[in-house]
Amino acid sequence: MNDSLNKFLSHKLDILLKADLKRELNLPKITNKQIINFCSNDYLGLSKEKSLIEAAYQSALEFGIGAGASRLISGNTKLHSDLEIEIATFKGTENALLFNSGYDANISTIAALMSKPDIIYSDELNHSSILSGIKLSDANCLNYNHLCLKSLEEKIKSTRFQYRNALIISESIFSMDGDMADLKALISVAEKYNCWLMIDEAHSTGLFGENGAGLIKSLKLENRIPIQMGTCSKAFGCQGAYIAGNNLLIEFLIQRAKTFIYSTALSPAICGALKQSLKLISTEKWRREKLFENADKIKTICKNLDYKIISQDSQIICLEMPNNKIALKAAEFLLKQGILIQAIRPPTVKKARLRITASTIYTKAQINHLASNLTDLQMALSGW
Repeated sequence: MNDSLNKFLSHKLDILLKADLKRELNLPKITNKQIINFCSNDYLGLSKEKSLIEAAYQSALEFGIGAGASRLISGNTKLHSDLEIEIATFKGTENALLFNSGYDANISTIAALMSKPDIIYSDELNHSSILSGIKLSDANCLNYNHLCLKSLEEKIKSTRFQYRNALIISESIFSMDGDMADLKALISVAEKYNCWLMIDEAHSTGLFGENGAGLIKSLKLENRIPIQMGTCSKAFGCQGAYIAGNNLLIEFLIQRAKTFIYSTALSPAICGALKQSLKLISTEKWRREKLFENADKIKTICKNLDYKIISQDSQIICLEMPNNKIALKAAEFLLKQGILIQAIRPPTVKKARLRITASTIYTKAQINHLASNLTDLQMALSGW
């Protein structure tokens, strides 16, 4: 039995290796050099913020490192409940519910809301967690062309009448392309055809709007998008995620969202850090201003070097590569110069790319170092 399993595993891994699709978990093999991480989602530099670390420490002292059980058993604390109230206030919704990750939040929410008599309309480039939630729901699903409202409306017109409930799902800022959905147009379509609307704000929460509440709040649409997901592991610099919406939605998810019901609650230490993170995001506007200033500098560098940038909508800057092999080679080339930018390949994306993410913490010298090495890389690419 073990021999057949090992043979199966070796065969599958060999296929990935030959297609330049095998992923590695190794630490960067580089010595005597400081590595500058240009691909982290720690957009505001909060993951190492001392006040967050102190808040986590104090919360751990009072409540412990681990929650010890799910929220519905004995893992619920005042920290969890207070944090949910603060998130709801931050997002401009009635209520919010914490999850251990964005993946957990998406799969549980979609699977809880939708079932076989229903239909889901999903942007074709939605995150894997959304796709997994759709599959678990057992609902019918139609993918519409990326960011194409015409494609979405055509699919709804021809099918909506056949199903009980309908859900449109999109990211606000797409994680692997960095482009932006037209939320106002999505709302118009959803309201026109009696569809529910769910927006994944993983890469916009903390970054857009006067207090960083996200793209939805910045456009004053919080009362017209009933299901809002956001993560706490990116701009917040911590861990976890939330669903924000009205009281009925949150009460329903407490009863039916499986990753909430059957998972040990988020660490109290993390909850304490998140409360401090929320405070800093809401009050320290300079972090967002510096982030987008650095993003603009990097985009200008890439544009001047004639790189093909997939989108210029956000802090995510993706440089299209000819194929998987060259994407890997380019990432290795940069790493040797102390620059960490990962190659992103199928099935995560359709076309191989280098994914650069801007951050508040980048210095002028670090961005100049990136520019110099992207110049060298462009020259090398012409010979590969």
